[in-house]
Amino acid sequence: MMRCLMIVAALALLPWEAVGQDSGRSLLSAARKRALDARGKTGVARTKVYEDCVRLLILVPERYPEQKAALARAWLELGRTYRRLDRLKEAEAAFNKVFQVPEEQRPCCDALHDLASLYRRGKRREEAVRALQRVVDSFPGQARSRARALNRLAGFARDAKEDDRAEALLRQCLKEHGDLWRQSIDALDALVALKLRQKDVRGARGALDAHTASLRARFAGTVEEERVESALMKMASRARLAKGKAGKVGGGRR
Repeated sequence: MMRCLMIVAALALLPWEAVGQDSGRSLLSAARKRALDARGKTGVARTKVYEDCVRLLILVPERYPEQKAALARAWLELGRTYRRLDRLKEAEAAFNKVFQVPEEQRPCCDALHDLASLYRRGKRREEAVRALQRVVDSFPGQARSRARALNRLAGFARDAKEDDRAEALLRQCLKEHGDLWRQSIDALDALVALKLRQKDVRGARGALDAHTASLRARFAGTVEEERVESALMKMASRARLAKGKAGKVGGGRR
């Protein structure tokens, strides 16, 4: 009770502007600042910090349901806070409430990614796959979230030994989101690794060659150029090493 009174008193000290138009966002800001206090804490002390965050976040839908952007973000942050408290059923429920504000596409995509992680943790593979597929199918304008979903779906397919589907998803990511350096590099790296795992060195080299020039051209002169080049060189070295091993095995047989 005393802690609740302390939180209410802290909210009362917010500037009057925060209680007006931006009051939902101010509650979010207060919760995020409180969450920083969890750093370095463990056990009961850490739990108390996150319980304070929960109390702050649930005030957003209670007091300001008309502030859609703050509402969607509050449900998302509430889900993440419940997850940190290992209250997984409540986390899942909070993530699902984000979809009550479908116009807030970024939080909806984030919630689907968080749900996929939650489902995977609970060995609910099909539900995780459906959540990620929903990102791909329903949010074409959210390029980063969509590209990440394609890469994650490819990982699920690879783990299930569905190599053809994994390859198709990775190639889709490269085709549709090749302007996103991190996601395209992750997709190409996974594609090369997939081919090498299949002992298809020629296929790995072919995939690498097919995309290297376009990636270099796309990111030339950008801040990402050095990272892209470094990643491409690592992939090429791995493919060359695999080719060398394959040659030694062949020579031994002769």
